[in-house]
Amino acid sequence: MNFSTDGSHIVFARSADETDTVRAFYRVPFFGGVPEKLLTDLDWCPAFSPRGDQITFVRNSASRNKSILMIANSDGATEREVAVRPLTEPYSFAAWSPDGQSIAASAGSTELGEASRVVVAVGVADGVEKTVTAHKWYWIDGVTWLADGSGLILAGNSNKSLANSQLWLLSCADGEARRITNDSNNYNYPIISSDSKVLIAGRVELQTHLFVAPAGDLARARRLTTGLGDYKDVNWTADGKLLVTAFENDHADIWLREVEGNSNRQLTSNAGTNWGQSTSPDNRYIVFDSDRTGDFHIWRMDSDGGNPVQLTKGGGEKFAKISPDEKSVVYTSFHDWTLWKISIDGGDPVQISKGYARESTISPNGKWIAYCTFAENRYRLALMPFTGGPPVKLFDLPSTAPLPQSFRWSTDGLGVLFIASPEGVATSGSSLSWAARRIW
Repeated sequence: MNFSTDGSHIVFARSADETDTVRAFYRVPFFGGVPEKLLTDLDWCPAFSPRGDQITFVRNSASRNKSILMIANSDGATEREVAVRPLTEPYSFAAWSPDGQSIAASAGSTELGEASRVVVAVGVADGVEKTVTAHKWYWIDGVTWLADGSGLILAGNSNKSLANSQLWLLSCADGEARRITNDSNNYNYPIISSDSKVLIAGRVELQTHLFVAPAGDLARARRLTTGLGDYKDVNWTADGKLLVTAFENDHADIWLREVEGNSNRQLTSNAGTNWGQSTSPDNRYIVFDSDRTGDFHIWRMDSDGGNPVQLTKGGGEKFAKISPDEKSVVYTSFHDWTLWKISIDGGDPVQISKGYARESTISPNGKWIAYCTFAENRYRLALMPFTGGPPVKLFDLPSTAPLPQSFRWSTDGLGVLFIASPEGVATSGSSLSWAARRIW
């Protein structure tokens, strides 16, 4: 939400439901009334020009594969494009400068694990984009100008922990970025008063836990973790233990955890961000994603964390999965979003899909690969042979399933599991649960 420049209206962006990625822009009188729709197809709440007669907003177009910085009149009329980026490196959180000459925004890759978001300033008249600072953030949650235009306040995270976004002061003169806050909280959406004397921001305290439950009986779930933590990518090993990615001290590392008792063993350390782990059925190897060389690649290590070996050397790879026969690794090249396959011993990779393919999952019999794709103007579940080629089946998902997302095969190989929420319940917070889509 935001106020109009003269304070007479509240403006906001709203989607039809929690799964709709296309938002519309509305305004409502400050003292109440019927919301008026001004324009459609935008991704963030617009920001007003200093005089309040124009707005700037971001439109991410899947059909054009572009992220577009837009300008329109304050009533939504007379739209025009100002600057365009690839959809893989989109704009977000546009903010109009006090002198009205430029628009600041966050820009760069939003893919999980990449520290490549920057702050740019785009000329209103000519659309020329300039990077304000060489400093990069893993994620940026809002940008706002100081009243005199000398700098910006932003909420951003310059490391790869998802739980530690801080407030920063960015100088436009020399590009210096200085942290204003330095604690374990997560800050977002900063707003500054017209005299730059008061700053307001949201604060989030993140706490995640690991649970284990009998299959199909979540009422008997038992918590495994205590205290504060941030956990990702939980996977079973062949001998009934858990491989878990844990964020700690600004690093993401892979741990081996016993289900019974409190035994934990750290398998990676002091080597960048490590996650996306998959274990071989014989429990000999673990493959995982790591950026320890500067870009994300697929790595293999022994089940005890020893003998790490880099398997891929392309332009960036993620989402490694070991085949049931333990001979191959399937992964996603996220620079063009295609699926590839490589020997568990390394060598030359082979491309097995074309078109958008996110994280894949291999069927228990090793004959099929399921993955999230973008087809017919929406995200869908795709099924293709393990040998590669175009999808042989495409499946729609319920409207309560947040997209895009990852999938996992059921143990009997007859269906694919995914995340969804009960009908009528928002897809945030504790309302998410597992659902299944029968394949055969």
